[in-house]
Amino acid sequence: MGDYSFVKDSGGTVLGIWVADTTMLDQGGLLEALLVKDGHSESPLFEAIVTGQHRIVPNEYDSNGGFFVMVAFHNAPGEVPQADGHYPRG
Repeated sequence: MGDYSFVKDSGGTVLGIWVADTTMLDQGGLLEALLVKDGHSESPLFEAIVTGQHRIVPNEYDSNGGFFVMVAFHNAPGEVPQADGHYPRG
């Protein structure tokens, strides 16, 4: 299935997922299946993916590469919003 890791806020709510390989992004339903498998089907990320309200952000936070799939207006690790406070839509 590939490497992945959830991005959670301080309360443990899943707001994103890091995936090591872009092929995971191309497999329809895979991210949703991972969220369901790990008990996060009620998370904001699950709803964001299903409704298209998510962003894909290249991992520039560390040397692990890959991408973050984030709820539309939440920071990916290491991400800073644009000067106008908005994020680019991935």
